Amino acid sequence: MINLVFDYDGTLHDSMEIYAPSFRACCALMRDEGIEAGEYTNDEIKRWIGMTAKAMWDEFQPEMEQEKKDRYSAFIGDNMVKLIDEGKAKLYDGVPEMLEEAKKKCCLIFLSSCKRSYMDAHRKAFGLDRYFDKFYCTEDFGFIPKYEIFETIKRECEGEFIAIGDRYSDIEVAKRHGLKSIGCLYGYGSEEELKDADYIVKSISELKDKLKSL
Repeated sequence: MINLVFDYDGTLHDSMEIYAPSFRACCALMRDEGIEAGEYTNDEIKRWIGMTAKAMWDEFQPEMEQEKKDRYSAFIGDNMVKLIDEGKAKLYDGVPEMLEEAKKKCCLIFLSSCKRSYMDAHRKAFGLDRYFDKFYCTEDFGFIPKYEIFETIKRECEGEFIAIGDRYSDIEVAKRHGLKSIGCLYGYGSEEELKDADYIVKSISELKDKLKSL
């Protein structure tokens, strides 16, 4: 059995549709509360997609008190879940068909640097349980790196694994565990981040074709 370990944001889900407005709303709240927070472009915002909430806030506001980081992080998360519930979230075109095809011969595993409430909202909104056999989010593991969470995955799932994602953290899973990997250049990672991937795809259709050839 081949196990496909899918990242979610930037790989299957076009995260900017809900992350950018939520991030900007948080910055507005911070400014209202007397905290310096500028205006950010989409290119500046997308760098944080795929990072854990802890890593994002440690980079974005390193001097901020942890209590405030937690409160603002929760604000962004709650706002994104609200937008998901309102139908604002969007999968990349062709994702349901690609997952349906892949599931015919592979076990599909969801591994995302997200909170459980976010993951559960997406499971409900897009019926992800139709496609995925296992779900893992970093919050359930104390926001440790994905490559450490994979230790649990490989104990719970038998067979060969292929890591699929758009950020270095996804390719790192493969590098540290001797797996094959597919880097998704259509997402939010750079060519440099994905340079160690075994295969590079530039669209969902290319990813679908690559999975067919496995």
